[in-house]
Amino acid sequence: MRIGLVAPYSLTIPGGVQGQVMGLARALRTQGHEVRVLAPCDGAPPDVGVTPLGNSVPLATNGSVAPIAPDLPCALRTIRALRDEAFDVVHLHEPLVPGPTLTAILFTEALTHGTLPWHGRDERRTLFFKYGPHPMSWSAPYYDQALWPDLTDRQREILEPPNARYPSRFK
Repeated sequence: MRIGLVAPYSLTIPGGVQGQVMGLARALRTQGHEVRVLAPCDGAPPDVGVTPLGNSVPLATNGSVAPIAPDLPCALRTIRALRDEAFDVVHLHEPLVPGPTLTAILFTEALTHGTLPWHGRDERRTLFFKYGPHPMSWSAPYYDQALWPDLTDRQREILEPPNARYPSRFK
């Protein structure tokens, strides 16, 4: 399987997401998958199988400095790499960060999956269940609320399946 891993942070600057991306790429390769990492790089790529998308700029956020590349040249390189590589699956690390991951959401035609770390005091899973999995939103068996008995009334309301109001869609 051809897998593209897209990261928003420069791979040549140490960080947790960068380490996870490179570790996942190595693990998937040991299982026989063709893996390519698309990410900004400030200098030479740190490993084979990395497509550098340009230099990053520092952005102060969440008590840290994130080396992101939200510029047009990076977006164009991302679009070109996604087209040229023709991935079967594209995995986005922090897909809502401006730069390659956000560009990939808009311009890939491959099956897409994303991961988002969370270090806040509030849960945000309800928001992503409601608005994130658009391919699942047309599925009648969206999810079973019984699997999460500890949800608040507000969380249950947010997680209401889109089809609950339109039963004629799945008759």
